[in-house]
Amino acid sequence: MNRRSVKIMRRKAGGTAGKNAEKYSLNLPAGWLHTMGLSKEDRVELSFDGEKITVRPLASTDSELFRRNAEQKGHQLKEYRYYDGDTLCTVILAYLNAPKPLPVGPVPFTKLSALSQSPVNGEPT
Repeated sequence: MNRRSVKIMRRKAGGTAGKNAEKYSLNLPAGWLHTMGLSKEDRVELSFDGEKITVRPLASTDSELFRRNAEQKGHQLKEYRYYDGDTLCTVILAYLNAPKPLPVGPVPFTKLSALSQSPVNGEPT
């Protein structure tokens, strides 16, 4: 595990925050973000368990973005399309070569290596 000591920066919060509200931020090492496949346009999910803060990539809801990112990382994908008659209802992209073995037992939603998306206006993607 790689560890770094970073400074916590404090500044006044803007927008509709109260007049004495403060905002805190950290600088993350660029190498870590690159290793995670993240850029400044990406969003992340923060979670706090009372002791530690965890940063995770936010799951993509754009199937083409998901496909491009996965293929850039060397993952092979299988596309499953489910229809109701002639209407496309769901598209699922699943890893064929998952980077790590999947855990045994219940799997939290954020750990799944698949994306399910219903197309807009019933148009196939």
